[in-house]
Amino acid sequence: MILYLQCPKCDGSENIHKNRHSTSGYQRYQCTNCRHTFQTNYSMKGYELGMHEKLLR
Repeated sequence: MILYLQCPKCDGSENIHKNRHSTSGYQRYQCTNCRHTFQTNYSMKGYELGMHEKLLR
């Protein structure tokens, strides 16, 4: 399986590397351009992209 990931902070996609696992067991990734760490799956729905805007409405 090939994943094409994009950094949510700097929109870079060339330099994404695996970076350990979260405490809930999900794979974390790190962008080597801006050093931002992120994951693609979350156990709590409040961390999903766009959820903040939904809560504000």
